[in-house]
Amino acid sequence: MKQAIGKLGLRLFGWTMADPIPPERRFVLIAYPHTSNWDYVFMILSAWAYGTPLHWLGKQELFKSPLGPFFRWTGGIPVDRSKAGNLVAQAIERFAAEPDFILVVPPSGTRKDQPYWKSGFYQIAVGAGVPINLATMDYLHRRAGYGPNYMPTGNPKVDMDHIRSYYAVTHGKYPERRQPIRLRLEDESASPPPSLEA
Repeated sequence: MKQAIGKLGLRLFGWTMADPIPPERRFVLIAYPHTSNWDYVFMILSAWAYGTPLHWLGKQELFKSPLGPFFRWTGGIPVDRSKAGNLVAQAIERFAAEPDFILVVPPSGTRKDQPYWKSGFYQIAVGAGVPINLATMDYLHRRAGYGPNYMPTGNPKVDMDHIRSYYAVTHGKYPERRQPIRLRLEDESASPPPSLEA
């Protein structure tokens, strides 16, 4: 039923599906740019149209609300975010436990101006040893769906240069809200080591 809803929904909005899903259905999925609440709608519709389940992590309080069943139906997984780093650890555990698992992690975290992406998606992919799928959300060409898989090297600068290059030609709904593609980890890894002089 979800696949039929997804295909019909995209057709009604005049959108088409992007590249075929990679054969390895075990990856962290990111989509850029995130400039509108419509991004969530097209992401869900395209995933359903492909016939693949998406999962996303949300604070457990969300699932105690009246919308809890709906959040679970759309792939939501409640997590305890009371401890630092707990979200990343729980995501890595899910990848270890399930052979097929597609996890959506919004790298920007918000539509507000931020100098850096949140690094959770990157830490999860590196920690779980799974690729990052560079999903497409292109409003200019009205295409949504999966992109190519990229296996991170563990070098933030190298990996983010690849991601920046791929998304250089994508078009969000509101181009002026496009956020820079950069991790704080890049600046930290490029910083010189502290001096050992007394």
